[in-house]
Amino acid sequence: MSISLEKKRMYYIWNDMRRRCEKEKHKFYKNYGGRGIKVCDRWLNFEFFLTDMGYKPQKKSLDRINNDGNYCPENCRWVNRKTQNNNRRMCLMISYKNKNYTLKQIWEKYPKKIGVTYRAFHKRISKNCSLEKALFTPSQSGIKL
Repeated sequence: MSISLEKKRMYYIWNDMRRRCEKEKHKFYKNYGGRGIKVCDRWLNFEFFLTDMGYKPQKKSLDRINNDGNYCPENCRWVNRKTQNNNRRMCLMISYKNKNYTLKQIWEKYPKKIGVTYRAFHKRISKNCSLEKALFTPSQSGIKL
């Protein structure tokens, strides 16, 4: 009985998820198991992982919704690269109009309309400029922020 290529890929994803959390010699252990990230008991069984997550959609990867949380059905999803990159520990989160955004997300939502480059926006925020000024003062305004 042969295992499908798709199922084999899923096994590699599952196995690497477990290794990141359990094997101290894994190159990314410090970012997962070393931080206390675990795989839920149910997902110690590959078939249950596969049942809960389904097969990996094309151009998607496994993502933890709360990246400080464990690998479990309630905290995992398949997402594209952009979504995953916006859900990293190193992303600075900003609350604006009662919603949380990463710097990149808020820049994509607002300043492009008035010509503020992402680099200028990031620099302004890192220099403690108010969010309103960083977002809505055009780069070519001549105004010192």
